[in-house]
Amino acid sequence: QLVPSVQFDTAFGPQDTRVTIRGLSNTRGRSNVAFLVDGIDVTTENAISAGSGLLANRRLLNDVERIEVVKGPQSALYGRAAFAGAISYVTKEPGDELEGVVRIDAADFGRLQLDGAVGGPVVPGLLGVRVTGVKWSEDGYYANSMSAEDVGGGDGYGGALTAVLTPADSVKIKARVEYSDEDYDPQATVAVPRNTIRLYPQNAVDAGVGISTAFSGTATTLIDFGVYCPPDIAV
Repeated sequence: QLVPSVQFDTAFGPQDTRVTIRGLSNTRGRSNVAFLVDGIDVTTENAISAGSGLLANRRLLNDVERIEVVKGPQSALYGRAAFAGAISYVTKEPGDELEGVVRIDAADFGRLQLDGAVGGPVVPGLLGVRVTGVKWSEDGYYANSMSAEDVGGGDGYGGALTAVLTPADSVKIKARVEYSDEDYDPQATVAVPRNTIRLYPQNAVDAGVGISTAFSGTATTLIDFGVYCPPDIAV
């Protein structure tokens, strides 16, 4: 949000995150913005739609030390996915003392997220670990115009474990493992007012207009759009 020309967008599903820098976005294949977590590129290939997804759960990236953004071709430093630039997340490491943090994010539309982290030394001066967790849920920003049920919400949880081993002053080994489980409701696609869906008369059904239901001889679909209801068929 603080870096101009950097945008995060979603495609067909909430987990299909597309990153663009300066408006440059690929149409197929691998993302042209390298997305790195602790130096590891977590962008993925995409062969059927524009942009690219990520192999990272961004909700688990709340516990970070810093976020680095570089714009323009950076392939020499960050690989072939960094034609438009690179975004690097550096996760927080365990410190020399035991410490922790808890955050609560609550908003309208049933949004609630609880995340926290705790870490510290296991063997002082040699091994430290840090555990991060998150649990969230939301109702979605839309309602189904026919059933009045919430649309676009979801819930999930996840956790991450980071371990840092320093056997010598000039040697540091960092390992991080993550797990997350998320469930999403159907996403909002188009708003259909209640009064735009009506039963077709039998002569329209006989003419092949509309979609016949399995439990009756009538058909239901949108009307007054020309294609679905030709003008020569009276409604």
